[in-house]
Amino acid sequence: MKRKLEVDISAGGEAVVAAMGQDARYKLRRAQREGGQTIRDADMEGFLGFYNEFATAKNLPQMDGSHLGVYWQHLIVTTMWIDNERASSHAWVISPEEKKASLLWASSCFRQISGSQERNRLSRAHLLHYLDDMTTAAEAGCTTYDFGYFGQLSEEMEAVNRFKSQFPCTSVEVSTYTSLPLYVWTKLRRHAVQS
Repeated sequence: MKRKLEVDISAGGEAVVAAMGQDARYKLRRAQREGGQTIRDADMEGFLGFYNEFATAKNLPQMDGSHLGVYWQHLIVTTMWIDNERASSHAWVISPEEKKASLLWASSCFRQISGSQERNRLSRAHLLHYLDDMTTAAEAGCTTYDFGYFGQLSEEMEAVNRFKSQFPCTSVEVSTYTSLPLYVWTKLRRHAVQS
């Protein structure tokens, strides 16, 4: 079993903000004043390069461009820009049947910034980025925003979850059981992509 954090977005972005704590609402207002802008991102190579820089900084596996290319047309990719530079990027999908938006990949330049003021500014912008995604998903008819799976909690993951929990999150247990036919099909598809 794994867990994931979910946010009820059925009443829209303003209702999400209303359910947040005073400190988080202040951060969002300040981020809006500081001029960060979330845009829909069509630049796959830019997203890939930014993600892989993030992955290197966090000792995570690199993302394969051919693998990303298979899914790109099905993804909603958004990027928060600050001072004409990428600050964070998200890739997520919508499940129309479940009316759910599910985050697949998130990256930021947080680890490349040393100054505390700039880190705090980036943290506020990233919070706003998530809210912008939730608002977009709600406008597309979604009722739930899913931050994705997490397994055994490390100290770093606990910090990430505390950041996300500034939103009104619910922790949900999820079975990761995969039937044998689906497992074989997934392996064959992955092999075909890599060939």
